[in-house]
Amino acid sequence: MPKSGEKNKEFGIYKNVCCDAEIVISVRATFPHCPNHPTHATTWSPLESGNHQIDENNATESDPAASLFMS
Repeated sequence: MPKSGEKNKEFGIYKNVCCDAEIVISVRATFPHCPNHPTHATTWSPLESGNHQIDENNATESDPAASLFMS
């Protein structure tokens, strides 16, 4: 499982293990620290996409997060 500061290798939705915060992150983007504990590193666990529809076309090099639509 990836940790804060590591580059993402697979586009998807991830949840951190400390607070269950969720992010959508593109390939080559850097995993952030926990939003609730910004001075602490965390581990990110990939989630199944389930009923989420992810639009990777909205991600850009400068803003690697993609849009997430709940269906």
